[in-house]
Amino acid sequence: MTVVESASMSTEAQQSFFDEAASQQQLRSALAKAYRLLAVRARSEKELRETLQRKGFGKDLVEAAIAECKNQHFIDDADFARQFVQSRLLNRPKGRARLTLELRQKGVDAVTIAAILDELLPAEHQAELADQLAEKLRKRLANLSPLKARQRLSDFLRRRGFDGEMIQGTRLWTDLQGNVSGEE
Repeated sequence: MTVVESASMSTEAQQSFFDEAASQQQLRSALAKAYRLLAVRARSEKELRETLQRKGFGKDLVEAAIAECKNQHFIDDADFARQFVQSRLLNRPKGRARLTLELRQKGVDAVTIAAILDELLPAEHQAELADQLAEKLRKRLANLSPLKARQRLSDFLRRRGFDGEMIQGTRLWTDLQGNVSGEE
């Protein structure tokens, strides 16, 4: 807008023009922040929304930024969940229950979680994972009574999201069960 155009506009029109310009600048700022966050790592829609709100962006700006990110396919909770589960299975193995809890906390819906976990963590793979984690504990549990060792194994695997059936299916549990039976 030129000075001449500005002078010929009413005060209300000028205010409206400047409000619109400020709003566009705020949206660009919110989008820039969202892009920086997404460049670091994938995030769920809920995570991005909460982070932008914590950074002081208003609800309308946050929703507009989220809509634009979705429109550009920068946010997809299914892709986020897939990457999250793959990363967890490689770096910090967890069972189905724990992964479900963590993804729910990040705002991923239950149907998406179930589909991703069915794809990436079938029951037989989960059983192998529980067995591998249990074997890592074997040396630390060696000097304990079989009953105490079983309790610690159970606690350890439950904290990582494995159910009782998976825990009792591990080789270490079976070995400890044999020792408990032998003591009686």
